[in-house]
Amino acid sequence: MAWRGLRVSAERTHHVRAGAPAYVSRFREVLSFHEPGLAAAVADDGAMHIDVRGLPAYAVRFDRTFGFYEGWAAVQVRDDWFHVRPDGRPQSALRFAWCGNYQGGRCVVRTRDGRYFHLGSDGTPAYHHRWRYAGDYRDGAAVVQGEDGRHTHIDDAGSILHGRWFVDLDVFHKGFARARDEAGWTHVGPDGLPRYERRFAGVEPFYNGQARVERFDGGLEVIDERGEAIVELRPARGEPVPSGPGPRSAIEWVIPPSTSQWLDAVPADRPVAMLIRHSVRDHLPAGDAGYGLPLTDTGHRLALALGERLRGRLRAVHASPLLRTMQTASCLAKGAGLPGPPRLDTLLGDPGVFVVDGRAGDTWRRLGHEEVMRNLVEEREPLPGCASAEPAARFLVHHMLAAMGGVPGVHAFATHDSLVTATAARLLGEPLAMSSWPWYLEAAFFWEEDGKVHCAYRDWHGTRASPVVGLSAEDVTGFARREVAATVGLDCPARFFVAGGAFKTLLNGRPPRDLDLWAPSEADRTVLAARLRARGAQPLPEQPYTQGYRLGDRIIELPLSTQADSLEDLLRRFDLGLSAIGVEHRPGDDWRAVVHPLAHASVERREVLLLEELPNWKHSLTSLERMRRYARELGFTVPASQEARIWAIFDSQPRDVQASMVERFARTARHDQGVQEEVACRFR
Repeated sequence: MAWRGLRVSAERTHHVRAGAPAYVSRFREVLSFHEPGLAAAVADDGAMHIDVRGLPAYAVRFDRTFGFYEGWAAVQVRDDWFHVRPDGRPQSALRFAWCGNYQGGRCVVRTRDGRYFHLGSDGTPAYHHRWRYAGDYRDGAAVVQGEDGRHTHIDDAGSILHGRWFVDLDVFHKGFARARDEAGWTHVGPDGLPRYERRFAGVEPFYNGQARVERFDGGLEVIDERGEAIVELRPARGEPVPSGPGPRSAIEWVIPPSTSQWLDAVPADRPVAMLIRHSVRDHLPAGDAGYGLPLTDTGHRLALALGERLRGRLRAVHASPLLRTMQTASCLAKGAGLPGPPRLDTLLGDPGVFVVDGRAGDTWRRLGHEEVMRNLVEEREPLPGCASAEPAARFLVHHMLAAMGGVPGVHAFATHDSLVTATAARLLGEPLAMSSWPWYLEAAFFWEEDGKVHCAYRDWHGTRASPVVGLSAEDVTGFARREVAATVGLDCPARFFVAGGAFKTLLNGRPPRDLDLWAPSEADRTVLAARLRARGAQPLPEQPYTQGYRLGDRIIELPLSTQADSLEDLLRRFDLGLSAIGVEHRPGDDWRAVVHPLAHASVERREVLLLEELPNWKHSLTSLERMRRYARELGFTVPASQEARIWAIFDSQPRDVQASMVERFARTARHDQGVQEEVACRFR
């Protein structure tokens, strides 16, 4: 063990002990001693390893030698790199373009075609995969780089450890690894998830629960494992050094420049939707979604300031039901001088337009916020519990444009970073990287002009043909999935049809008044009714032909008839083209959409059209009321020829049949729309 006290001399030509030479020999260069008591050295006749007496440990010579680690030393002979034993014998016949040192029973090597992998302690490959780059193991994990340049961790068997990828990455040290994503440096745990929300220009490993970091403003500080500032070591560039004790605020939050710039650029003579991330909140507790987390004092101040900037322009504020978005909306309204509370909108959050059921929470916990966000902004398959992002984003924009009611000015919709990012990315057709995700109070703007929907966010400005939502199978199915998820659940074991007037939402952007779920059998209808009751739905007084239920703000109707075995058969029994829209649900989240050609024709012509056949002609007065109501709600017209068809049916009936038609109308029609008065004129 005498080698442990030896040190490399200042000249690096020999070793010393207590300042005195340990032996007589001199070399061109020596390196430190390592177990089993040998040091790499270069002499005139080549490189080798020497013992504590300065004598070669073996006769063979190499071009370069390095220290022993875990019993093996890397050596180089011309273009060949390999490992040797303490007696100079090669570990195996394998040769590489470069070798590292053994750490934790593994050693990284590079092949002649530029690929990296790890050897096991026996000198054979530890796994089959080859990487663009690989680093040393520490505590059973190593960093590797994929073909796209991003990095992740693998275990000692070569398997990916957590499946999260970063721009740059380090090995774990005391349970944390330094990691850099598109927004900057952070620390991640063994699950690959960042341990705090902030990002920095640089971070050091944690040392006894604290780490030194550099902010983007040039300031230095020490943070704890939650990312919170403990002490500032250097102020931001251009700021004076504080004289008093104690930590200073790490970040000076401001209203994002892009929000201010677009508020100056958007048109003042038309409604503009401002989809805005909430103001500054505190750090999220570890493992907590932070639903009850409020705004900080700074968050309140900035939202009030932005509201004051909008004074005279802000027309309405909408918000998700979460506390911080409600507070943001309230501050905007107060600053702008608007009376009244914000308008609650669950499409903005809790659950939000991109979430369809409770599985989304598990998806967020399993993959992490960043990976779910990447999925939403890129062209990928929907994650469990999440909506298809493209139609969901268009639906949210459609909904906001409708909610503004044609009132010129700015209408604020306070929401969360995921909704702002995904909606802007989808409408712009830009897969926004993390560096482009919104700051607090950063917004995307939407407005209609010259038959196009405009989207503006940061340096991007794009347009889509208006309207952005229609009666495509994708939009129809997306709407049905959202409504079913909120009522009987996507895992409902019944087969049923969603059909009827609820799909007007895709045309007017307003929430549906009620949802009709048609069962093809009594067994399916029993399952639907049981599902509604189990979810807390309250039965309503039974109406002719249907049983209604109230669930939250929704009315769900289960028609009593179970005679239609197929969706096509059901739609043929309807009266209006705009009602003949439906989706079939089969157990297993299986969907199929059918849209009658006259529904498309009605939209193209902006007219309410009757189907060619009216099987339920005895209800034709109710059909007339529905035609007029649809026209009023959608801004369409009812062609005189279509109304004439209804009156022709009525006028051709005997007096007693007409009376029964009037009686049916009185029992089933929702609104009169002037029908009763016209009937009375015909009876005079």
